[in-house]
Amino acid sequence: MGQLYYVYGFIPDIPEQNLPELHGMDRFSPVEYPLVYGLRTVCCPVPEDEFAENAFQTNKQNTEWTKENAFHHHQVLNELLKSAVVIPLPFGSVYENYESMKSTVSPHKEKIKKLFRELRGTEEWTIKIYADRKKFDDAFVKNEDEIKKIKEEISDMPRGRQYFALKKLDEELHKRGRAKVSELCSDLHESLKPLTAEVQEKKVWRKNLSVRREEMVWNGAYLFNSHSTAEKALEIIHEFQDNADRKYPGLAVEAAGPWPFYHFAEIQLSETNEEGG
Repeated sequence: MGQLYYVYGFIPDIPEQNLPELHGMDRFSPVEYPLVYGLRTVCCPVPEDEFAENAFQTNKQNTEWTKENAFHHHQVLNELLKSAVVIPLPFGSVYENYESMKSTVSPHKEKIKKLFRELRGTEEWTIKIYADRKKFDDAFVKNEDEIKKIKEEISDMPRGRQYFALKKLDEELHKRGRAKVSELCSDLHESLKPLTAEVQEKKVWRKNLSVRREEMVWNGAYLFNSHSTAEKALEIIHEFQDNADRKYPGLAVEAAGPWPFYHFAEIQLSETNEEGG
């Protein structure tokens, strides 16, 4: 069987002595950095019987295979991020040979170079907020004076009316609790936006896609203007979390980064195995 070119992404043309020594997909062959149109392609050879389109689609059904190789893909990009702007390609970006990869890159070379300039010094982070609904709603009731007043009024009602009044109140609490969670998420989001060059609100994950048992209520990708603004954002997040722990237990913020520019440097190339490619 022959070999194919697996491409992780692109970095600027930096001196060879500054390029990290990394292992490729087979975990022993080196990652290569050929210079293509004034930018460096991060790639490695891969076996055709494992990464050709049909074989790749079959292997993707193997959860362990996908998890192991997708994690390796991310590790390589993350390691490069320590010393360069990284324009990532999705997991599974494979080309028949060097020439096919080069011809595919050609129409995008100026856009990639422009992204290098625009993204230099910035940091991409993801911010997710999770809610333990029961814990939050219980705390919400205790902190809302209007709710406490309504509950006192219900306690003075005849028993027959109390049942229906409490049922109606529970529905109202559920509605208000969700509105309060949305308000708090929006408040944090708005406080972070001035520190960013760009923001993407992402779809929240279903519980079966998350490792956490709480419900995800916010999911966003943030391109912070600099390392210092990213640090300022973390201070705001910690302050938000401290306030939530005191007044609205059940909310948890998860900030992660910096990442390769998965959300703010999307390049769609042809002739790949990745979904949508």
